[in-house]
Amino acid sequence: MHALSILIVEKHSDDIILIRKCLEQKQADSDAIEEAGTLQSALALLDHYDFDVVLTNLFLPDSQGLDTVRRLSKASPHSAIIVITDREDEALALQCVRFGAQDYIERQNLSPSSLGKSIAHSIERRGILQSKEDLLNDLTSALEQINKLETILTLCVGCRKIQSDDKGWMDIDEYYQEIIQSHQGRKLCPECRATFTAQFTPTKKNER
Repeated sequence: MHALSILIVEKHSDDIILIRKCLEQKQADSDAIEEAGTLQSALALLDHYDFDVVLTNLFLPDSQGLDTVRRLSKASPHSAIIVITDREDEALALQCVRFGAQDYIERQNLSPSSLGKSIAHSIERRGILQSKEDLLNDLTSALEQINKLETILTLCVGCRKIQSDDKGWMDIDEYYQEIIQSHQGRKLCPECRATFTAQFTPTKKNER
């Protein structure tokens, strides 16, 4: 795994040392590691830097439980968030995922191997989720453009024909040709003029 930028959000110095040792032994390039002992200090770092991974305790001096995950996820939606906790609670683990975490590790199970796997899997999950979010945004944008178009043109949702000004229905190509012919006096670049001429000039019978 290539070098990563990692933020450790932990109030106990002993646990920070343990996490750092696990990171150093996970057989990766030297990671860039920052530390924060409170949620506010973590949010301040996230406001100025992009982190690939955030390793966080749920219970901090200024934040408790799921609110920690929620606020970190909101502050850095592109980071893979991994919760490290003393509690053995499957229900809490699932809630952490619902609130934006990618994984949940019980501290007694923390090791260089388990942490390395969790980081790799969490980054992959975050990437897949981001791809889905990007696709959804693209689809939303496309639908908005279609809606804008349909406020200008009356488009049949079945055959996609367009209703002209005289209330007749025509294919998009026919409508396009009519628009081009009605705007012949307007300027066209040479490439577009050649394209329109080739597309809409009738072919003679002996040329077929």
